[in-house]
Amino acid sequence: MDIGHSLLDIGYSKFIYLLPAIFFLVLGSPLSAADVVPAGKGSYASAPPGEKEVNELFAKKPNLEPEVATLPLPTNDWWTTQLMEAWPGKMWATPATISANGAGVRIWYPVGWNQGGTEMEQGEPLEVVAVNRGPAAPDADIVICDFEFDAWPADWKVTGTGWGKGPVVNANARDKANGIAGQRYANSFPAEGDRGQGDILSSPFTIQRDYISILVGGGGDGKKARIALEIDGKEIYSESGKNSWDFSSRLWDVKAYKGKPARIHLIDQTGGGWGWVAVDQVVQTNSSQPASAGLFKSCSTKSWGDWTQVMRLRTEPEKYIDATYGHGLPYVWIESKNVDLSVPGTADAMTDAAGKAVKLPYTGDALVLARGPRTFALFAPEKTEFVQVGGGIDLKFSGKDRFVVVALLPDAKSAPVFQKYAYAVPRDTKLTYKYERDVGEVVTTWTITADALRGTSREVLQGWLPHHYRTTRQKLPFVEPAFATLRGKMRLAPGNTFEIAWPFKGLLPVMPAPKVVEGLPNPYQPARMAEFIQKWTAEKSGKKYGDDTYWGAKDFLVMAEMMAMSRQLKLPEADKLHEMTKTCLTDWLTYTPGENAHYFAKYPLPWSGLVGFKTSYGSGGFTDNHFHYGYFTLAGALLAMEDPKWGADFAPMLKMVAKQYANWDRKDKDFPWMRCFDPWNGHCYAGGGSNREDGNNQESSSESMGGWTGLFLLGCVLKDQDMIDAGAMGWAIESEAVAEYWNDYYAWKIGPEASNYSPNYKNKHSIVSVLRDRDIGYWTWFSGDAIHIYGIQWLPMWTSLQYLGKDPAFATWQVDNMLKAQGKGTPVTFSKLGDDWGNIAVGYAMFGDPARAAKILDEAYAANDKLGQFGRATLTYYYTHSLQSLGQIAWNCSTSIPTSTVFRDAKGKYTAVIYNSDSKDAQVGIFRDGKKIGTVTAPAGTLSRIPVNE
Repeated sequence: MDIGHSLLDIGYSKFIYLLPAIFFLVLGSPLSAADVVPAGKGSYASAPPGEKEVNELFAKKPNLEPEVATLPLPTNDWWTTQLMEAWPGKMWATPATISANGAGVRIWYPVGWNQGGTEMEQGEPLEVVAVNRGPAAPDADIVICDFEFDAWPADWKVTGTGWGKGPVVNANARDKANGIAGQRYANSFPAEGDRGQGDILSSPFTIQRDYISILVGGGGDGKKARIALEIDGKEIYSESGKNSWDFSSRLWDVKAYKGKPARIHLIDQTGGGWGWVAVDQVVQTNSSQPASAGLFKSCSTKSWGDWTQVMRLRTEPEKYIDATYGHGLPYVWIESKNVDLSVPGTADAMTDAAGKAVKLPYTGDALVLARGPRTFALFAPEKTEFVQVGGGIDLKFSGKDRFVVVALLPDAKSAPVFQKYAYAVPRDTKLTYKYERDVGEVVTTWTITADALRGTSREVLQGWLPHHYRTTRQKLPFVEPAFATLRGKMRLAPGNTFEIAWPFKGLLPVMPAPKVVEGLPNPYQPARMAEFIQKWTAEKSGKKYGDDTYWGAKDFLVMAEMMAMSRQLKLPEADKLHEMTKTCLTDWLTYTPGENAHYFAKYPLPWSGLVGFKTSYGSGGFTDNHFHYGYFTLAGALLAMEDPKWGADFAPMLKMVAKQYANWDRKDKDFPWMRCFDPWNGHCYAGGGSNREDGNNQESSSESMGGWTGLFLLGCVLKDQDMIDAGAMGWAIESEAVAEYWNDYYAWKIGPEASNYSPNYKNKHSIVSVLRDRDIGYWTWFSGDAIHIYGIQWLPMWTSLQYLGKDPAFATWQVDNMLKAQGKGTPVTFSKLGDDWGNIAVGYAMFGDPARAAKILDEAYAANDKLGQFGRATLTYYYTHSLQSLGQIAWNCSTSIPTSTVFRDAKGKYTAVIYNSDSKDAQVGIFRDGKKIGTVTAPAGTLSRIPVNE
């Protein structure tokens, strides 16, 4: 079936109706019995198993416009609540936050830090809604109650105190409801908590339509806490929540009761956990679909770029609006097709773009609205009439152009600057990149394709964050003013093409074997290193490894690392570890019908991908995929490095695993481009879909960096330049984002004026452990201990973490902060952290001071403390003494081979460590500050330490 051609031959409504059938015809049932699909010497299952997590994912039916309906969906993004739900939650574009409901588009403008310094105050949104000022259709929906009022109506019967004095204003509530319509709703919780009780009986109304639609949330006790429909004094229907703050639509069929009087009864006679219920938007309708909050009947995804997105809100097939927005863009463009628009609410002051006060009605092309500390502007076609209607402002367009551009202004006086660029609407955004190894840079190009809604200028006013401009090579044409955001100062630059270069000095697949250096207080002990490897191998030999893609992958990555170290040490255990690693990875990369673990399965449209089973931590719904599969690609690279034939045999499977989290090939339609990476924010997202209220998030930045390292090294071993470039790009950009947003490094280095954190946060904490679109957090998903809050950013120990040593003094300061916080003011010892997390902390301390790490490990070994024993210390001991014998990384140096790093010791001596994967010796250029300072010979097929003689 030619999908691409057939879409042109059917209408929109028919296409949406046929979409599930098309997926079925082309792909079969996603949960059908799986066949073996070969990929090189590996294989995968043709379909996923019918597990709960998979079933829940495929039960979600994204509403897609025809032009994107057969594309793989970018699940782990800032806007993908739109794919997961009928109406999207908050999409944190920065500086704007956008959502939508049946009424229209909602736009928040976060300004100023909250008291805890963890997020910006959102304030009330500016809304652009659809209106119909003409006579209502005979069968139009009838709103029974939308709860948009202050106090319960006088003709409603209220008993008890649980429901408070009136509806809840969601923006002012401590706990936020998700999925309500408008600003208010009824809730029996806020007034007195779970213990609050009471009843509300509405005034009577007449049944005039076929159905009644309601939104319900809260507790699930359907007997004592419920929303009921009463007719002739009898309860006909009732609904309760699902023990959740998320509201869902319910529909009551009332065709048999037309013409009868009815009432809505809100009942809460329960207490204890989830002892409450909530309701919103009670509507009579003739549609068998639950009624929405306004004229719009659906929200669909029209298109997306690398940092922009377009959603379509539709009232009828040929009546809709398209809303365009994106990262760093201080605008939301709303284009209307046959829909009249209005902006509800009032303003403290209204002016034109020049700052002259205006009164409505007003005819012009710009209206600036001051609302408390926030200033918005409405930029429209010429001769647009802004008219006060009820509690809002209607926009009456004079010609064929029907659009409004909502701008977020730092202040009213900046309106002329923002109007200059307001009419260039982005149609696509794209990031391209190239790793320039001779200069040790990743050069990126950011391209915005735009149309002019008015005039001819297509220049877009694009915003950039500190990781874009603080330490990079760039010539961004900045203009004033700027925005204060959750990620620091966002500066603006007009244009359509921008170039930014990040430094990238290469990565080693493994550190070279440590050397004994005379005169050190805690020198390297080769016999101890050999003892550690021998004991570790003996303990793990024949032992079962984890069944899931996280713990199982962590097991065999350590196995692969032990193999690589043993090979450098020339220990006999290397061959045994090779076979153990090969057995594990071959098992995972091969599917056998009937097995329930250690295999990968193909996901069909609309949730295209390749997922490993067993899943864990939500990985079956794409959560944490870059963490899990980064372990696979890194272990695969290490094995392929010393077993090229195995690497060639399993390259197709390894590449597919890599593409699941970081697909670099835009032509490959089995995977979305860069599923887990947000290029503009500069870091990956862990969430398989963005949260309605919080957006997306990432906790372990270091595991994310491991994913880039696996991609890069696998590309190097397989000699795939596109993989190499993609891995280098991600590693270079995200390492700088980690410094800026997880560590606020430049505030430590420069001073508080360089901080991205609020003073109230910075005065308490030196690190962020969970970075969400909405906020920053000093917590983890699994613990509140300082070692976990800090340590989750420091694992797993390998060359992927070398960015943590860019400033050794900072690493020392940060690990000491953790020790003090863990002891609640009194520093604890590393031994008190246990052997696992203790070695994670020693591994980070090593980047600041290898001698300190060597001393800690020696003392623990002498005391027979597990911290210094083979179980956890083998990796730490090897890396510590390898680094101690080489010195610190020379961050201004690089070579012409990607798998290399240049070190500089305390005496100023430079050593290039180079892995040459070729079968012939290579002449390798050595560069410092972008200039060639010499050439060395790197022996074929080996990792070498080579002195650099200037």
